[in-house]
Amino acid sequence: MKPLKFLLPAIILVAAIAAGVKKHDAPLDPNELSATVYAQPQTLPSFNLLDDNQKPFTEKNLKDHWSLIFFGFSHCPGLCPTTLSQLNTIYQQLPENKLPHVVFITIDPERDNPQRLHDYLPQFNSDFIGVTGNEKDLDKLKNFMGVLVMAPSGKDVEGHYDIDHSGAIMLINPKGQLHALFTTPHNTDVIAREIMLLEEHARS
Repeated sequence: MKPLKFLLPAIILVAAIAAGVKKHDAPLDPNELSATVYAQPQTLPSFNLLDDNQKPFTEKNLKDHWSLIFFGFSHCPGLCPTTLSQLNTIYQQLPENKLPHVVFITIDPERDNPQRLHDYLPQFNSDFIGVTGNEKDLDKLKNFMGVLVMAPSGKDVEGHYDIDHSGAIMLINPKGQLHALFTTPHNTDVIAREIMLLEEHARS
């Protein structure tokens, strides 16, 4: 599966990061950032979903810590397992005191019930959180974050179907706001470094 290109609803933060984030005691060149950073972080809409332990998952679950969100589905043959593996690599590179919550939100609630996600995600990382639920709130969230999803063209003789979708990783700040996003292709070393830089800048 190939990730789709899509227009980003973000405003790239340049001056603030250049003034406030440092790398090895030298000003960060904003041209080095792979992330698209919002000049004004965007407050998420309210939603009511379920995590893979069948517990309520709302916008409140994204507060008081940093989070990385990726939208996909468990039957995805390429983009999703690749990105989840990359998220695990990023997770392993971050210091323990700066570990974000990693949240996988399905775009295929028909097949991805909580148990399916609970069985699927540990092959990448047992700390990852799966989220599913009603299509209305899932659509609200993915549309807000600019996730492009193409409806399945049809099912094969066994009833299987594929879904083309974009592959951005979203960074949510401790206020529960969309802070930045990383579009494909993903460089795990760069993303891990920039997450730490953006967290440092947000605290300054």
